[in-house]
Amino acid sequence: MSTHIFLVLAALAALSAALFYYSRLLRKPEKTGGPVDPFPEPNPERRKLIQARHEWLDAFDILGASAFAYDQSYRIVKANRSYVERAGLPLDAILGKPYFDIFPKLDHPIIDRLGNPPEGIAESEIRLSSGEVYSSLNFPVHDENRQFLYSIHVLRETTAQRRLEHSVKKTRMMIRMASGCMREMGLATSEQEMLQAACRNAVEAGGYRIAWVGREERDGSTKTLASHGCALSGEIRAPGISPQALHTGKTVIAQDLLQDPEFESWRKDATRCGYASMAVFPLSSNTGISGAFFLGAREPFAFIEEEVSVLEMLASSLVLGIASFRIRDDTDTGQSQRIRYLEPLNEHLEDAIEAVASALEFRINPYASGHLKRVAALALAIGLETGQPEARARGLHLAGLLHDIGEASIPEALFLKKAPLTEAELSEIRRHPEAGYEILKKIDFPWPVAEMVLQHHERLDGSGYPKGLRKDEILKEAQILAVADTIEALAFGQRPNHPRLGIPAALLEVEKQKGKLYDEAVVDAALKLFREKGLMIY
Repeated sequence: MSTHIFLVLAALAALSAALFYYSRLLRKPEKTGGPVDPFPEPNPERRKLIQARHEWLDAFDILGASAFAYDQSYRIVKANRSYVERAGLPLDAILGKPYFDIFPKLDHPIIDRLGNPPEGIAESEIRLSSGEVYSSLNFPVHDENRQFLYSIHVLRETTAQRRLEHSVKKTRMMIRMASGCMREMGLATSEQEMLQAACRNAVEAGGYRIAWVGREERDGSTKTLASHGCALSGEIRAPGISPQALHTGKTVIAQDLLQDPEFESWRKDATRCGYASMAVFPLSSNTGISGAFFLGAREPFAFIEEEVSVLEMLASSLVLGIASFRIRDDTDTGQSQRIRYLEPLNEHLEDAIEAVASALEFRINPYASGHLKRVAALALAIGLETGQPEARARGLHLAGLLHDIGEASIPEALFLKKAPLTEAELSEIRRHPEAGYEILKKIDFPWPVAEMVLQHHERLDGSGYPKGLRKDEILKEAQILAVADTIEALAFGQRPNHPRLGIPAALLEVEKQKGKLYDEAVVDAALKLFREKGLMIY
């Protein structure tokens, strides 16, 4: 339970006590003439209770979370301003009504602890049909005889937080799936093996319930080329899928198969196989549409925007792979041409990762928009300038795109805070390299991307974090990433309290720390790129 919600509950508990004792001791004062005393009560004890009641009612009203109190019959006896606004009804229309008829609208009460001891607090999560998610906290208030009086309920919207968590999970799975697919496709010895590898990776690494690749035959039927997970029953002939994906070359997304009448013909398959949403990607090239790539996901509304972008790139990679095998089979010089066709696969992988990383970056920290692309481009340029082979330097580009992925675990408020951060807040932010490492460590990249991400805030003198590594203990790639990240952050700023210094000032700052915090050769390479070769990043 977060600290601020706990404090809210503590405040409401005090309010409960004040209201309870007030109801027992207070008597309604008679009307009198003369100036109005805000607390016209001669009895000092009662006067204090009246004042406490007003103070706590004010506190109840200004809470950011929606809060209300209800009786044994779940009827609302008090609601704060936030709850009234969220319900969209005047207070008079709310009081006395069962709260689950008002907000959140459910067919039953939220799990609570009516009648349990006073110390019991119930916590649950509510997902509404609108897509909103709320953290629900409620606790009962009892009298001195432990008899139930009413419950106080606090609802905090966590939709954005849950969507971000979902994006992080999806990002991890997308990167793992894309990297696995690209690698296995490059190693495959036949078209069938390549397509089967793509389907298997989609299910096992991407978390989909079913993956299928097929093509349309001349008679209008569809032929399965590869599949993994649950098998589709019969041929894919559903209206809205074949005509659009196989004829027009447009991606088709069905986010709620069990409810959308347009896809009623798919419900039997969806129920049998356990998928609630699906996407179909055409496999199209300059010579036409050769087939479709079908994916089914367990939950409805599963296909988020950045995920679709990655899957479209994967479908394009399948087209390249299919073309490469057919060239090999049709020509004597097919092997060399096949290599030429497969060379873009790594670029597709980086494009896919860039798509998910950029989308995630904006959700995590809007002030850092473009930071990942700039750091990736600069790290790649520095890597090449220091003499790294291009194949190895591509790993730097990938690490640059992913180095801040762990920031998804940090509260958004810290990135938006305009005042200087406290030590506790700085410590929270400094956890992101380890969080990023945990996300990436099980993904089988051809480069030590996870380790680069873990070490990109380490410094030569041991003053960095998270492990305080020194000099040769730090990967050379991580040292390059550190300089690229520092230059970009100083030049462009990443938070409201970080001014944009510009490239010249940023270069001076890293130059001052050359040999102390940053590797001399790496800093010299960066300085040469900007000052002598005219490198520019935007």
